[in-house]
Order: sequence, then C-alpha cells, then structure tokens
Amino acid sequence: MIHITDGETGKILSFIPLGDFWNDIHSKSLKDNQETYDFTTFADKKYSEFLTDRNRIVIPDEDNNFIELIIENSREYRSNNALYTQVYTTASYLQLKKAKVIEPQTFKDQTVSTIMAHTLAGTEFQAGILEGVGTKTFVVEDYTNPYAFINTIANEFSLEKRFRIVVNNNKVVARYVDLLKREGEWRGREVEFGKDLIGIDRKEDNSNIVTALLGIGPEKEDGTRLTVLVTDDEALQRWGRPDPDTGKLMHLIEPYEPTSSNSDMTLEELTQYTRTELNKRINTIVEYSGEVADLEHIPGLENKKIRFGDTIKIKDTKFNPPLYLEARVHTMNRSLSDKSQKKVTLGDYIEFTEEDVKAIVKSLQSEINKKLTYIWIRYSQYPDGSNMSEDPINALYMGVAVTKTNVAPVNPEDYTWTLIKGEQGEQGDPGPQGEKGDPGPQGIPGPKGEDGQTLYTWVRYADTPTTGISQYPDGKKYIGFAYNKPTPTESNIYSDYTWAKIVGDQGVPGPPGEDGTPTYTWLKYADDNKGSGMSDSPDGKRYLGLAYNKTTATESTNPADYNWSPLYDNVQVGGKNMLVRTDFKDGTGWAPWSNRGTISTSVINGFPNALLLSTKDFAINQGDAVGFYQSNPTLYGFNVKGGQDYTASYYIRCSGFASMNYCYLIYNDGQGNQKLPDVQFADCPIVKMDGYDYYKVTHHFKPNRDGTAVRFLIGGRSNTAYGTDTTVPYMYVTQLQMEEGNIETPWDISPKDVGRNIAQAEQNAKDASVGLGNLYNGFKVTKEEGMEIMLSNGLVRTIANATGGFKIQRRATTSSPWVDMFYADTNGKLYAFNMVAEGEVRGVTGTFGEVSVKDGDFILQDNNSNLGYSIASKTNHVQDHSFELVEQHDALPNSDDLKYSWDDMYFGFYPNTPWYITRGTPKLAVSFGPSGKGSMPIFGSKGVCVRSTDAMAQQIHTLSPSTVYALSFYAKRQWNVSAGAIPKVDIYHVDAAGTRLSLVASKTFTAVASDYSVERYALTFTTPVFADNTEGIEIVLSGANANWAQIDGVQLIENDKPGLYDEEANVWKVANGQYDVLNKQRVLWNGVAFMNASTVITPDVPLQKCPNGWILVWSAYSSGAANNWNYVYTYIPKRRLGNHTLCTVPVDEADSNAFTIKALSITHNTITGVANNQSGINAQQAVLRQVLMY
Repeated sequence: MIHITDGETGKILSFIPLGDFWNDIHSKSLKDNQETYDFTTFADKKYSEFLTDRNRIVIPDEDNNFIELIIENSREYRSNNALYTQVYTTASYLQLKKAKVIEPQTFKDQTVSTIMAHTLAGTEFQAGILEGVGTKTFVVEDYTNPYAFINTIANEFSLEKRFRIVVNNNKVVARYVDLLKREGEWRGREVEFGKDLIGIDRKEDNSNIVTALLGIGPEKEDGTRLTVLVTDDEALQRWGRPDPDTGKLMHLIEPYEPTSSNSDMTLEELTQYTRTELNKRINTIVEYSGEVADLEHIPGLENKKIRFGDTIKIKDTKFNPPLYLEARVHTMNRSLSDKSQKKVTLGDYIEFTEEDVKAIVKSLQSEINKKLTYIWIRYSQYPDGSNMSEDPINALYMGVAVTKTNVAPVNPEDYTWTLIKGEQGEQGDPGPQGEKGDPGPQGIPGPKGEDGQTLYTWVRYADTPTTGISQYPDGKKYIGFAYNKPTPTESNIYSDYTWAKIVGDQGVPGPPGEDGTPTYTWLKYADDNKGSGMSDSPDGKRYLGLAYNKTTATESTNPADYNWSPLYDNVQVGGKNMLVRTDFKDGTGWAPWSNRGTISTSVINGFPNALLLSTKDFAINQGDAVGFYQSNPTLYGFNVKGGQDYTASYYIRCSGFASMNYCYLIYNDGQGNQKLPDVQFADCPIVKMDGYDYYKVTHHFKPNRDGTAVRFLIGGRSNTAYGTDTTVPYMYVTQLQMEEGNIETPWDISPKDVGRNIAQAEQNAKDASVGLGNLYNGFKVTKEEGMEIMLSNGLVRTIANATGGFKIQRRATTSSPWVDMFYADTNGKLYAFNMVAEGEVRGVTGTFGEVSVKDGDFILQDNNSNLGYSIASKTNHVQDHSFELVEQHDALPNSDDLKYSWDDMYFGFYPNTPWYITRGTPKLAVSFGPSGKGSMPIFGSKGVCVRSTDAMAQQIHTLSPSTVYALSFYAKRQWNVSAGAIPKVDIYHVDAAGTRLSLVASKTFTAVASDYSVERYALTFTTPVFADNTEGIEIVLSGANANWAQIDGVQLIENDKPGLYDEEANVWKVANGQYDVLNKQRVLWNGVAFMNASTVITPDVPLQKCPNGWILVWSAYSSGAANNWNYVYTYIPKRRLGNHTLCTVPVDEADSNAFTIKALSITHNTITGVANNQSGINAQQAVLRQVLMY
C-alpha cells in the first residue's frame, strides 16, 4: 500500500491499494546516497488527484517501518482507452539540501550529539540514534547545507546515515536522522549459485591502486601543514615494480589530503585518515551485481532475510577459480507490488580462495562443536529442585538446563526452576486473528553432532506419562518431547519422552524470586509460526508457543511474546476438491437455501467466475438464514468420514451479513445436520479482485459421523430486515473448495469436473469433426480449397482457407471458371463486385472513390463526450446560435471581468438578438487579450456563462408539432472559475405571448471538464401538440450548481441526434461590422476645395456604384487654411431628382445664423462648384475635405 500525504501538513490524504500500482522500483544506494521510488498507477481514481503539487508518499520498508518520498514529477498518458500516471519520487530527506544555509564558522570540540543539534536546528528533521563517541572540531570554510554537512559529520565520526519517519494518527509526526556505526548487519544469510543465487556479475577496476600515500594535513594558522608517509608492504610486494638499476621494488605513491578542515589535526589523526584511505586503494576495486532470490516470504524460510547494508556470503563454484565472497549490500532495487523482484549490488568485499574457505571451515569446526547445545528437563515438588526426577507426575516445578555435552546435569542448581502448577490465573484478552500460514517441512532437524548426523525432535501426546500415547492432541492432557534423536520416525515408547502437562488450571504462578516476584510459563497454540489464530486449545493447530519466566499469570495475547515450534503431527494435506461445479460457468448444481433468492453467475476479470446469490424480490426478515447449497445430493453431493479433518475455503463479497454464521454439513441420512464453526469477516484477510474486496473465509472442522451424498450449506443470518426492492442481502462466492486435511491448498476444480470437461470436449470434437472430402449438406473440406460450401446447382460457392482468405464465387456453367464476387484476403483487404451496405457502418477508414448513401446518414462522434452527431445538413432553428449579436456592455471592464474573461450584457430597447435573460445576471464570455487558449469563447468572439441562478432563454415559434427534435450545445469550464460546473437545459411549451404552458423536457448533464476542454451535450425531445401556429417552445440554458459553465454553439434540428454544427463565423463578423464587404465606408477623395466654378472633383467610385451614395465632409476655413473642426456631413443619395444640389453648412457653433450655402453640380462621377460660391452667403468660410462611400 502507498499512502499519499499532504506536502505541507504531513496529513494522510489517501492511499493506493496493492493491485492499483505496478512497474514499481524502490532504489536505495550507499554509493551515491540516492533513494527513489517510481511507479505506475491509474489516473482516474479518487487518489489520483493527490499525485501532484509536491505531495509526499509513504511506503513501508521490508520490516514495516516507513519511508517518506516527495513527488518530483508525474506523467499522465492514455493507453487502450484507459488513463495512467507514471510517478517519480525522491527521498524527502534530500530536502535537507534546501532546508537552510550553514554559514562559514568553526565548531570546536563537538560531540556527535551537539554538532547534529546545530545542523538540524530549524529543519523538519531531528537527531535520532547517534552512535559516535568522542569530540571533533569542524571548520566550515564555505557556505553549505544540512545534508552535505551531515555527510561531513558522518565521515569524521566514521558513521553511516539512516533516515526514518514516525506515523501516528494518520499523520507524519516525526522525522529522524540516525548516525550508526553500520547500517545493516550479518544475519547469517549465505547464497549459493543454483539455489538462491540466480546470477552474479563481477567487475574489476585497478585504476586507483597505490602502495603508499603521502598524507597532507590542513593548513594551520601559521601556514604550516603536517605530512606523513603511510606505506603497505604487502601491497608493495603485489603491485610494486622493480627499480631498473637496483632491482628494489618501487612504491606507487600519490598525495592525499583528508577532506577534514580541522586545522588542529594531530599527526596521529592525519596518519589514521591516510591509513584508512590507503586501505581502500591497495586492492583491486571489485563490484558484484547479484540477483538473489528473495526467500523470506516463503513459509519456513522467514529467516532468509536480506536488508540494505547487510553483509552476506556468496558461494559460486562455477567461477574459475571458485568464488567465495563476503560482501555488503550497498545498492538494492525492490518492488512493493511484486516481492520477488529484488536485485542487490554488492561492495566492501572480502574474497576468499577455495583453500582459504576449507581452512576456515576446519578451524571453525571445533568452535561449531562447542556451540552445540542440549536441553534437559527435570521435575520437582520444590522450588530449589530438591529430589528432582524425570517423572512429571505430581510435580509442582519444572527445571530446564542447557549443556554443550550430551550428559544431563545432576545438580539441581544447574537448572532454572519454574512453577508449573498453581492458583487459577486471570483470563487474558483474546488475541487478534493472524494470517493462515503454509505447512512447514516434516520433522524438526536438530543441530549436527560430531558424527555429522541430523538430529530430530519427537512430539507425542498422552493421557498420563504412562498411558494413552497418541500422535494427536485431541483430549490429551500431556505433551511429550524427545530431543536429539537420530531418526525422524517417532517411537511410541513412553520412556523416550519427557512429559509435561498441557491441560490443567490456567495461569501457574512461579516461585518467588530474589525480589519476591513469582514467574509463570505461558502456553498457546496457533496456525503458523507467527502465532496466527492463537488459541488455548491445540485442536487443529500446527504450532506450539511457550513463554518462560513471566511475571504475571495473565497470558499475553501478543504472538510475539511466544517462541513457536511446529506440531507436525497436526499437519494433514488433502489437495483434491470434493465439490463439483465450482467453476461456476453457470448455476448448475446449486440452489438457494429455503428458496430465499435466486442463483446466477458473475464474471470476475482475471479470476474464476463467482456464483451470485441475490435476494431481490424476496422479503428478508432480521435473522433469516440466507445461503446456498447443492441442489441435488445424489448428483452433486460428497462423502465424509467421521473424525477426519476437513478444510472448506472460498472468497466471498457480500452485504447484509456480519459473519458466515449459518454454514452446515447437510446429511442425507435423516439424523440431523452438523453446524460448522462461525467465521467473522473481521478475522478474514481481504483480497482485491477486479476492483472489489473479497474476504478469504476458511472453515476447519471434523464431521461427527460418516456420511454419503452430503451437501455443503454456505450462509449467514441477515443483520436486519430487507424489502423486495433491494438486492441485499447478497453474496458473490468464488474459488469454493472442500478438501481433506487441515491445510488449505490453492483452488482447483474437482476430479469429477475434470472428467466431465474431458468427456464434453471429446463429444464436442465428435460433433464438430468433418471427414476430408465428405459432403455434409453442401459443406466439405478439400486439400485444394480448404473449407468449401457449394450451392446445390454448382454455380455458387463459398471457400475459406489460410492462404486466400474468404471468398464468394460464381460461374455461368458448371464447366466455367469461377469469378470472385466478394472476398476478404488475409491482409484485411475487402472486395465486393457490387456492394450494398445497409444499416450502420462503423469504424471504416481509408481512401474511397464515389460513395453514395441513399436516404442514409454518416454519424460522427465527438472526441471528448463520445456524442454521436449527423453529417446530414439540417436547418438550425436557433437564431444567433453562437451569441455574436448579444451586445457587450460599454463600461470599462473591472478586475473580475479581466480575470474571468467575461463582461456584462447590454440589450437596450431594440436588441439585435432573440436571446434574453430569464434568471439572474448571466455573463457574456469574451476575450480581453491572450490569456490562454482556455480563456477564449468556444466559437467566434462571444459565448454565454450560466449557472443555477443565472440563465438565458430564447423562444422559437417555427417548429412542427409532435415532431422529434435534437437540441445540442457546446460547453466548457469558464476561465479561472471554480471547476465542476454542471450544465442544465429546460424546454417549455409557450403560447404566442411567451407564457409557459408546460415543461416539455429537462436534462441535467455531467460536469464539464476542469481542463477547459470543450464537450458537446445533447437531448432529444418531441414537441407538444400546438393549438395554433403561434405557439412554440422556450429553451432555457442554466446550470445545476453554483459553478459557471460557458455555453456556445446551440443547435436545434429536426432529427433524433445532433447534426454537424456550422458556426457561420463570417455571417456574424459581417453583422458586427468586422468584415469589409460592400457597405464599407471608404474615402473616395481627400483634400481641400472651396468649390468655386473652376473646381471639379472626381471620386474614386462613381455614385451609382456605391451601395447607397456619397457623403460630403465639410470643415471650417479661415486665414486661407482649412481647420480641423466644425465638421459637417452632407448625404448625396445615388437615386436623386437632379444634378443641382444645395448644401447648407453651419460655420459658427455659437451663432445659429452663421452658415453658408454651397451650390454643387453633381453627376454620375463628378462634383463641380459654381460661381455663386465665391460671393455673398455662399462665400462663408467652409471647404470640402472628403468624399466618403456610403
């Protein structure tokens, strides 16, 4: 599981369950101090939104401690119509590089604790376990950061870094930096090629070898520097070259300056630094990259751990010479989703020859023998062991002694004595249900003796130490152990065993110790060596747990407090499924209990089918038993033996039950049924299948008698009453199995089902078999054509084979050659002589010649919404369907308008658009500048913004009654507003006055995308019956919540689906004056003319070729120059009564009597002045400045 935490608060936001991520690699390296975790997961789950913004993830290490990493970047991509995210993270402790700046300074005589406190002050980390001793002086010469300085501290104290976090109450509450003498340990792990060493790669590097180093210390205050020459004679013999004159071996030497800035470094310290560096460089640098099988998760091999920083030993006799290696794991790559994917790289090697190994083995043999131990048990009625004996009858105390010889001590003082019978202790709390473990190997091998024999421990049970010996614990009060036996075959001789009472009074106080505190021995039984299913009863249990010298009689419920040993006599493995029809291909063979519910099957992608019991249409009372069993005991039942161990197991997903508390063996002998133990879901492991959680339920039981044609009832009692309108209670059950023994094995179908499947396959093969060349109702198989189907007249045939593909052929006569009428070859090429396609044609791509669609249509699909729409041309009944004629308010935009790319609407007294506001104050989507693609209107230069309280409407009175219409529009998130807007459309029946008569249709759509992408929405409705042709409909565009959605491109066509939308951009631009068409007001003449008799002006465009006419532009004139004020405009229409024209031009805005009259002679292409313009009122100061086209 991957937890996602908030990058600022550390609070856990969500988690990614196992199965929802893959291709994951957690890498950690001592070489470059790097730690990363990369993985792939889904991009459309609830947790996906948190995989960004430098949030953090928390993953478990292999010992269930926590590792924190920061999401550095991620990549979303689509594959096979699914969205995925690749996430890349780095360790959060690398943020110490940016936590603060450490200025140049000197820290004198610092312990590792004080210098770490200085370094981590003001960061989110604190000092943890610090194993360094002594003091050091640190001189910071340059600006640095906490992470780099921690490396310096670790080097100075010869320690290694470890970073860890603490999680509590769904939050990261602490982050620690530990400085350890060594991360990792020697766990006794040895790997050998052919067993758990899968592969190994050896690399050598001799480039940095030296045999001597000249150590040079830091510069002191007086400018001097210490020097010391450190040599290695053994390295000189190995690597030195002889002097050509003297023959004496010469050193390979280089200078060395320790990284320490301690100016007070002593000669001894400099020598130590130099010697440490020399030891690293006198040998070939060897690096091994090994792939080691991870055996830790295999039952019985839990001790085969490999951890980061550990030392392991490697053996590969296939190497030449044979490889015997002690090395350290300095780089590890592992996967959380697939624990088998672990690869380690090794360093810090000690490499041995085969002779070295044999010598070491021989020298250690005596030490190994010394470490062989023997366990001895004696009994006494006294706390000091007086009168001890091997007989436990009536004994109050048990003594345990451990020796290195096979001779039992005779002195009671050599034993540790524990009270084994006393007053009744208090009952401990029940422990949690643990996971079911796999069976361990038979027999407990003892330590090897001097003769090399494997020794075994025997276990037996008895009524007393001398009666009722058995290999089974049922009803037995004593357990017997026999240690150090040379054979695994256990005897039934009472004297071979040391007996201890295991059924008696609970909680036995021990003898008072020196402090007066009694001690106790605890005993428990469990299903595996982790203590799962811990119990006081040995029935069906496979492990014995003992805890000695406890100071309380109340036995612990924590399995970790006990030492667990296998009880191999309790292990019985069956393996064959006794139940038939558990592949659930259909519901054959199964029936609901008491006819409560129905049986069907369900597909679980990637897993076997499930049987579904549904109670829909059935009234279920609280406490009713709901379940299923075999429908016919004779056909589907099974046989059982009384007293034999059986295990039933299955996976279940259900609702309406708290537990499986109604499970029975249904006997066929009329003597009653046997209830099986209840199983609580809280005690069951959960497995993810096809996105759902399934409980893994296991029943262990022993039939109380023999039985034939027995059936298995799986059920539970309803936790409350349910009506007929719900499917609850229900249960999905898969991988159902019952087998002999007390060890569960992986599910498989029963041997009977295997035989049935084989018989069915044989019959299918017989039914499908065709003899070569034989004719079957026109069908035969030939070597030449393959499969051939011939019409009875011999003129039409169909053939199919792997060479030519599939063909339909005709011929004129039975002697004529065959002609291909239709074929599909093996390359996917399709040919038809005269093809007619009817119905729908989907997914066709390519280059086509002439394509005719008779009374048909092509259906296109919107890329975002997957909405299908027609390519056929239809009339759009919506006017101003992209809102280009809705006027924008002329006030200057405010800051909100600029932020959201919208403005207020202005309708005025005579609006140009049929749209109107029907609710609130909807906004007009516009663009004030290049704010980003998402800020633009969808079509043209305008759109509308609506929500639940702000709506637009338009009435349409041109529709046919009782006719199917499709209304569609495009929508997206408006720029910078809150995401999640939900568009809504209401359609009303209205009369001629616009009064709403009824609601015709209403639809609330899915939310628009948050990334400003555009989607098309649509609904289909039928118009009502109109009383007359004045009635119509009203379209209301709004929203279903408070978030703004932009709507544009509204279409209403007569069809059952939307059509290809035409935004008619040029029409709107012409209507808004954005296009220069015929009515452009061009300048046809420009200058200054007093318009006397000699003045003739010829405009660029004749009057009759202008859309409407000419406009004459006059201005004031004084002191012989034209002035740029007092402009007056005279309209000259192209249709006029004559050529002579008088133009009245005011010349003084303060005097209403001050004006001039200009007389003009106007023809088709000229404007000419007259003599009267030079005198009297015509001579006032006004001149002609421009002629405009109108």
